Amino acid sequence: MAGAGLVGARPAHVCQEILIIWTSASLGWLVWSVLAPGLGHLYVHKVITGLFIFTFTILVSYFAHLPEAITYTLTGRFDCATKIIDMQWALYLPSIYSFIFYDAYVSAVEYNKLFEKELAHYLRRRFQPKRFAWPI
Repeated sequence: MAGAGLVGARPAHVCQEILIIWTSASLGWLVWSVLAPGLGHLYVHKVITGLFIFTFTILVSYFAHLPEAITYTLTGRFDCATKIIDMQWALYLPSIYSFIFYDAYVSAVEYNKLFEKELAHYLRRRFQPKRFAWPI
């Protein structure tokens, strides 16, 4: 049998349905968004938005000369860092980070609500008897 030695491998007939909806970890979106803007959106499956934000942040950082300024700051050459950074571009970064934190948080909360609603509907449809007497 192929894949019999894999940990957690299941026969094909056991996995008939694949559910994409899941509950997001409470701070998983935040951790990914802090590491790189746009990854929090990819974490909650907003691929197009995540890729756009990731690309936009890289472009803003490039035009602001942020990598060079960080290098100069880490080597202690603060005068070179302040001369090379373009503040008109660098001032876009706080608004980008504010947007991605807010949007990734709202998306994670909404997906969790959707998951709970879908799970309740699935359990009711699949496991609740048809003649269930509702306690009123």
